[in-house]
Amino acid sequence: MKQLGKMLCILALSITFATTAMADNIWKITSLDWPPYSDSNMTSQGKSIQKLRTLLKKEGIELVVEFYPWARAKRSQSRKAT
Repeated sequence: MKQLGKMLCILALSITFATTAMADNIWKITSLDWPPYSDSNMTSQGKSIQKLRTLLKKEGIELVVEFYPWARAKRSQSRKAT
């Protein structure tokens, strides 16, 4: 259940950042290192990131992922929301 909560948080952060960049066809999101779903050290940046990147590419959208610790990601999200 905790994993589902973490994935929903990652998705919420993704949507927050992605909607601001939608007009440029580049979505910039933040994520946590949470192998195997998202990981800055993996070539594909994780299974979930790769899946999202593949789906967005079909729509002509480029995905840029920045990896932050949880506290910094939350601070970054609150600044963008205001």
